[in-house]
Amino acid sequence: MDDRVGAVLCALHLLFNEGYWSADDAAPIRRDLCRLALGLARSLYELRPDVPEVAGLLALLLFHDARVAARSDDRGVPVPLPEQDRTRWDRGTIDDASNLRRRALAQGTPGPFQLEAAISAVHCEAHSAEDTDWRQISELYGLLEAARPTPVVRVNRAFAVSRVEGAAAGLRLLDDRRLG
Repeated sequence: MDDRVGAVLCALHLLFNEGYWSADDAAPIRRDLCRLALGLARSLYELRPDVPEVAGLLALLLFHDARVAARSDDRGVPVPLPEQDRTRWDRGTIDDASNLRRRALAQGTPGPFQLEAAISAVHCEAHSAEDTDWRQISELYGLLEAARPTPVVRVNRAFAVSRVEGAAAGLRLLDDRRLG
């Protein structure tokens, strides 16, 4: 089972992502897929609470799920994170995710899902978009990029860096040809 946990975590993450931002334009948010992925992640956590990345993935999914009520307006149109009504976020779920994330990180082996959960935690802890700690997010994306050097992570890191150091600094990261 230990050899397969990583693949299972990736599959659950992909399943949740398809629900959270579906390829189906008629239903951009598929709560059924989100619930399925969350249920499976909880079951895996019950089986393997000793694996920090299992807790990290569950925390990540919970952070995202806590914000789902604010992700679209009354007509179903997606609402970007900075414009979301944070009073609609589920604070109980955010607290649960925060506790899981802390327990996972305390084990001292931070992996990509724990780092993504930490990034989501920073967003969830900010009382407004303006209060977001972009320096911390930038540093976490640096750690995430070291663990998972993908173009998507680089773009997200560049955005976070641009929020801290300005657009030129973010663009320099995108111009660095060492990635990919």
